[in-house]
Amino acid sequence: MTSFVSGLQPALAAAPFIADLANGLLYARTHEIAAVRGPALEAGGYAIVLSGQPGQAVWGYLPASLDLMRAFKVRWDTRSLCNPGAFIV
Repeated sequence: MTSFVSGLQPALAAAPFIADLANGLLYARTHEIAAVRGPALEAGGYAIVLSGQPGQAVWGYLPASLDLMRAFKVRWDTRSLCNPGAFIV
């Protein structure tokens, strides 16, 4: 994890971030999404956009459990009250 974070130095130079090394999580507020997402995918992880530009892919990947998550959403939130429009598309 520390080498991963060190490798992101150019993208994170002016961005506030928190690295949770024990759990392998990195939270960053940056517009350099491609510079962070690529290395994250290569390392077997992913980068989620917490606040980005309109039209930007929030998740950056499709989880294997996407169909299952959609089925749960349909089953347990029939009126789409929980996070309307914010669920994975």
